[in-house]
Amino acid sequence: MRPPTDSVRRVTEPATPAWIISPKYVVKSGAKLAATAKARMFMHLATNAFNYHVLGVMGFEHLRALIDTCACCSLEYGDLDDAVACFDRLERPDAVRSLADPKCPSQAAS
Repeated sequence: MRPPTDSVRRVTEPATPAWIISPKYVVKSGAKLAATAKARMFMHLATNAFNYHVLGVMGFEHLRALIDTCACCSLEYGDLDDAVACFDRLERPDAVRSLADPKCPSQAAS
């Protein structure tokens, strides 16, 4: 298995994160994407980071910078294919007007 040629050519190009999505599997649930407050996502990530307490202020600042630049969401799903389809339909956060509709963009359009 080889990486795509375009990926190899772009190896020095930085990738900028745009989304932080906290997934939750729920049996027989459709894919539902909802906005999450940045403060809530910060606490969720800090609580689940194995080395956050070790990094101290530096960890806080890096996590704050990440949260500030990303859209924060939760995703409830019952089928992995539905979740992947939901991710495939996400736009860049600066192009998204609202995540007020709790459904995945793939379902909100139908």
